[in-house]
Amino acid sequence: MVSPAQFRMARAAVRWSLREVARGAGLSLATVARIEVEGRGATSAEARKVVQRTFEANGITFVRRNAVRLLPKPEEKVEAARGKIKALAAEFTKAASEDEPCPSRR
Repeated sequence: MVSPAQFRMARAAVRWSLREVARGAGLSLATVARIEVEGRGATSAEARKVVQRTFEANGITFVRRNAVRLLPKPEEKVEAARGKIKALAAEFTKAASEDEPCPSRR
């Protein structure tokens, strides 16, 4: 079961307000606030599951009782790889134009 602290951590990781979580989950703001503060007993298991799935659909993995992980979206991975490729290409181009040995692999 996901704890109230994990829900708060997940919201912080994706940088959403309570209102954004409520909108994404299709729940009232009051329900989402209760889930984050009181957890089990204050809200239905179904409401907590909807919020959990909303976060999971946006890259959050609920790891252990008191941890969450934000996985990068596939497009973010591609952009990061492109950035590294561009930096390496620039490095090699500079080395070639200066007639120096190519930089070593990193």
